[in-house]
Amino acid sequence: MRLAKSVDLLWPGWKIARNGPPRMETDKGAATNFLGRGCLLRLHPKSWAMALGAAASFAGLTSGPLPLAALLGLAFG
Repeated sequence: MRLAKSVDLLWPGWKIARNGPPRMETDKGAATNFLGRGCLLRLHPKSWAMALGAAASFAGLTSGPLPLAALLGLAFG
């Protein structure tokens, strides 16, 4: 997880440093980018770290997986 987090922080910095000045033209694939970003959110290491940390924190408060899922849904909702 530490390696994934390090790459997650260094990769965008590298891309920004290597990229030229911003382009002002419109993006015709905005819907595709939106869907792609939504899928990426599910794979993001920060999301997994937060979910695992919350599950570990709240696991002692519940008696099973269904109450834990309900509690996490309530907390994140």
